[in-house]
Amino acid sequence: GKIEQEARRPLVSDDKRGEGSMRVIDNDRDWAMRSIAGILKTKYPFKLTVYENKLNSRNTSKIWNKLISQSTCGYVCLIDSDAVPQNDFLTPMVDVMERHLDAAVVGPVAGDKGVTTIQEMKPGERPEMETDGHISGYCMLFRKSVFEATGPFDEDYVFYGQDSDWVERIQEGKKLKVLVCPRAHVTHGEHNDSSVSSKRLEESGDFNRRVDAEYAQSLWHLKKERRKS
Repeated sequence: GKIEQEARRPLVSDDKRGEGSMRVIDNDRDWAMRSIAGILKTKYPFKLTVYENKLNSRNTSKIWNKLISQSTCGYVCLIDSDAVPQNDFLTPMVDVMERHLDAAVVGPVAGDKGVTTIQEMKPGERPEMETDGHISGYCMLFRKSVFEATGPFDEDYVFYGQDSDWVERIQEGKKLKVLVCPRAHVTHGEHNDSSVSSKRLEESGDFNRRVDAEYAQSLWHLKKERRKS
């Protein structure tokens, strides 16, 4: 079907996209500018890579894998264009990483704009909390060494599911933690279900949120069973 076709479709090459030296993960310019303005609040030194998704490819896995592979940093932070940092989010997340050498992934909280149950908590000066792996890829920090050891995000997934699949693969047979940092506050659009990019795709007739979500859930269960066998 259409979802499998999208999963197989390669990203447009950089020269054909006519991009400059910066790549913006940008499905909606207004939201992307808010996100970048929020990112600039952080005091931790960072390199911002931007990827302008001109053709609105919804294969997030391929975009993530491309950008992470090109990164020369020890830590990588993925953040959606409709994720808006409300404070210096990166410094406390890196602090958690550096105090927990067994931490593979750290995510922020989003308050009432949460995406997973644990990330719905209010931000505040509280200790980090371990999660069972249910963390959203809308904003997450991880070690590049973990990405290299675990392998890339599964490109069979399209718009949903690749973050859950990847985090679960990290935790299978490894004593690595997935943590949520309440001191890092990053909201996600108006809520995950009203994602700007997915709404635009639905309006164009090229995307059905329910069908994509059901496809991702079925694929996740199938791949999990295969890994067990």
